[in-house]
Amino acid sequence: MRPPMRRTAAVAAVGAALLAAAVAVAAPAAAADRTTGGQAVTAPPATAPHTVGTPTAGAPLAGTLLEAAELPEGEGAFGQWRTEATYPGEEQALFACQQNSLASTGAIEQQQRAFRGLDARAAQAALQYPDAASAARAEREIAGWLTGCAEALDARGGTLVVEYRTTSTADGATVHHVGLADRAGGARVRAEDVLAVRDGDRISLVATSTTGDAFLNTEQETALVKAVRAKLAG
Repeated sequence: MRPPMRRTAAVAAVGAALLAAAVAVAAPAAAADRTTGGQAVTAPPATAPHTVGTPTAGAPLAGTLLEAAELPEGEGAFGQWRTEATYPGEEQALFACQQNSLASTGAIEQQQRAFRGLDARAAQAALQYPDAASAARAEREIAGWLTGCAEALDARGGTLVVEYRTTSTADGATVHHVGLADRAGGARVRAEDVLAVRDGDRISLVATSTTGDAFLNTEQETALVKAVRAKLAG
């Protein structure tokens, strides 16, 4: 999904729900399906809020955060979104396959926002890097956390990864979906989708989490990626 992280009550609730990741990295990739059974994951390492350095010129980073109305709508878990909190720094880990703090990827500024839906939660981190090359390296590192998740987190115990697959949106963004189960029962009890979209020296990372098997569908994925790209383009 480690040093302790400062959490508020609202963020602790979001962090608990966002325990495992289905990550979408906004770079062209072919869709792939893979299932990993019995792999254990837990919440990732994280650090206290972290803002250093000087961001490059451009619109304020906070302006790239989504509004609740821009999150996926649809039948079932997704809908009736509201903003719970916005944080000027790294307040929480967004997904279980996050193997380190986002600050460790070289981000010099962060903004985070937490959301609650009908039967779902979401969290977003907007990340500023010194330059586009640094952001590209961070994008690859974040993707690596997902592809190496089962192996890296198996020893930690806790929640089991019972399903892993990817899909691709029409504009080439890859969405990673992870199904989670309680170790005792073995049946899937939570589904997560996470996407990371890069625009120059900035990355926007979004994670959604629902109970049961309600992964984002193709229409919802496409709409979410479009909204994130529009915010980054500002």
